[in-house]
Amino acid sequence: MDCTSRVKVTYEDDHKTPLKLELVCTGDCTDKKGTKQKCGPFPPQPDKKKLTRQFCACPPGDGSDPVEPKECHIVLVTDPPHKDVYFECKGEGCENKKEKCCPVPYGHKGPDEKGPYYILFGCCGDEDDCFPRPK
Repeated sequence: MDCTSRVKVTYEDDHKTPLKLELVCTGDCTDKKGTKQKCGPFPPQPDKKKLTRQFCACPPGDGSDPVEPKECHIVLVTDPPHKDVYFECKGEGCENKKEKCCPVPYGHKGPDEKGPYYILFGCCGDEDDCFPRPK
């Protein structure tokens, strides 16, 4: 399984107010040396605007940091000056050329199940399935 990224948005009891956003990385990749590496969250390092961008990737195996993917992927952004956390889709196109690089819900846990209500978001889907940023 390739490195897959999703953002899990956990909601308050009203099922409308986001309580927590968490980057979920699954799968693994083969590094430059042919060794299997676990997919994990990287970097998080602040940029010039003091935003922390976190994405899923596998270590390249040569001691360097992973490079952010060029293709469409989900990024968890933390904006400390504005006390905001959000996600966005970044990159150059989807594997399926007919899909749009936008946030798409991939699964959820409903209010009738035990535990908090959440939705898993990924990127790439039909334009009709694109989801606005949770506020």
